[in-house]
Amino acid sequence: MRRVRNCGENIYYVLDTKKCEMTFEGKYKMHDFSFMQDYWLLREYIKTAYVGDGITTIGKSVFDGCDKLTKVSLPDSLEMICDYAFNSCEALESIKIPDRVREIGYSAFNACYKLKSVALPDNLERIGDKAFEYCTELESVSFPESVESIGEGAFSNCEKLRIDSLPHSIKRIRKQAFFGCDMIESFRVHEGIVSIGEAAFLGCKNLKEIYLPKSLKSIGENVFRYSDALKTIHYAGSLEDWMKIDIHTINEQLDKISIVFEKMSLFNEKDALLTNE
Repeated sequence: MRRVRNCGENIYYVLDTKKCEMTFEGKYKMHDFSFMQDYWLLREYIKTAYVGDGITTIGKSVFDGCDKLTKVSLPDSLEMICDYAFNSCEALESIKIPDRVREIGYSAFNACYKLKSVALPDNLERIGDKAFEYCTELESVSFPESVESIGEGAFSNCEKLRIDSLPHSIKRIRKQAFFGCDMIESFRVHEGIVSIGEAAFLGCKNLKEIYLPKSLKSIGENVFRYSDALKTIHYAGSLEDWMKIDIHTINEQLDKISIVFEKMSLFNEKDALLTNE
């Protein structure tokens, strides 16, 4: 059975239920799923999806809940992946995001449990809140230097994710960004980052050391809570610089961690006391 429907002013889709294939053709922006309710009811058939060249936006929730989807082909013309676009595509293992994509929306790939690899494009600027949350098989992500914002909880509960740094274009690590990322062992926060948000590394149970820059101005609540393997913080400044950081009062874990200062201050003896080794 083949079904043909409009899903944008200049876009239509063809669903071949026999082949379990969905094909989108046309130009410019795709509608959100709310304009495509008949298609929404047929998502259980979709195993393969092809988005034709000329389409610039994957609409909100277009593939949300397509739990049998295993293969997606996206066009070079694509510029944006909207909120929930591939949310809960539980069988999807990999995806190549085209170079023109500048933004990945809220929960765009949330709960893609089998997603193992993601190739992020060189022009990507923004990764939305919870974009890859609960991608429990995701092992690695290579961030381009163009990324300016990684949203709250963007990679939370990515239990197998191995990552040790972020691109220098990032100025803030937001709330719960790497919450529950069990495989992170060492992390270097680069010079230029000014804040680490609430629970950013909470529950990173294998995190053993972290490097913090002198540029850091604030540390949010419970940043390292339940990261019990963390024994050492390497800080690029002095004790005097550290004391200027706005550290939330609910950070008991810091009392158990040795802080090693790269620069000695006027209070050398106190510096030694703060490294609780």
